[in-house]
Amino acid sequence: MHTRLGRVVLLSLATLSSAGCNRPPPDPRTGPSRGEIAIRVVNRSVSDMVIELVEDGVRSRLGTAYGGGTGVFFVRWERVQGSGALRLLADPVGSSQVVVTDRLTVRAGSMVVWTIEPVLAQSSAAVY
Repeated sequence: MHTRLGRVVLLSLATLSSAGCNRPPPDPRTGPSRGEIAIRVVNRSVSDMVIELVEDGVRSRLGTAYGGGTGVFFVRWERVQGSGALRLLADPVGSSQVVVTDRLTVRAGSMVVWTIEPVLAQSSAAVY
């Protein structure tokens, strides 16, 4: 009897403690604030992708878009306001291939949606 009760209590505590550790991802429908650019990456590939912002040939990491998932990243407008343009690069984990967007013209409050397809050359990006 004590063993079963102990298992129930242990399982309950584990469930409660893990619930506090997981923060929900940002809601992509909320959109960016006026001083930000939102970047939503829809990864339809099975590979995890390291997502980077490319400015004047310099790459800076934004985060990871996991295989089959969606990642949302925010970039401060000040980082790109000089040219008003950016490029994004996806580097599949464990592969030497990369995919880069065309030059995207953005403004404060824009949302970029980049869909990465299993065939990387078929990926597309749009600015809203």
